Amino acid sequence: LWTVTLGGLTVLVLWFSSPDLIESADQVFRRHYLYEPIDRYQHIIHEYEQTNDHLEVISALLELTEDLERVQRIDELMSVKRVTFAQLVRVFVRIEQFEQAAIWVEKWLEFDPKDVEAQLFKARLLVINPNTRADGEYQLGVIKNRFPNALPVANGRAAAYANVGELGR
Repeated sequence: LWTVTLGGLTVLVLWFSSPDLIESADQVFRRHYLYEPIDRYQHIIHEYEQTNDHLEVISALLELTEDLERVQRIDELMSVKRVTFAQLVRVFVRIEQFEQAAIWVEKWLEFDPKDVEAQLFKARLLVINPNTRADGEYQLGVIKNRFPNALPVANGRAAAYANVGELGR
């Protein structure tokens, strides 16, 4: 108890007497825990655009998701984790590994069940599979009814039907 009290008083004294020290310590932590994952994601995507190497980008994104595993929806890195999931699913869809895409959509939805883009990807994958197509169309309809005038929803529906060759829908 004395140790905790003494530590708290030390921090309090430093807070008021050396704000520059606190600021520099904060910048070190922010650089390591916030800016580094953002830069890493941007580097992965830049390399993918240059090389178009699907296996390399999948490997790098999987490694990044492992490193972001402890990130929660309320954290500053939530957006990085979200776009990492989205990019990973897009790459799996692009190379037609729909089972892997479905696995990662489920992980994405576990992370954020209210994410509309993840819901659209799940419905899209259901539409692609002939055995689950009716479920996928139902999900697309539910999402459309919840967000009737949302352009991302319209784009997601169009992408789902384009995957099965029904461009007119």
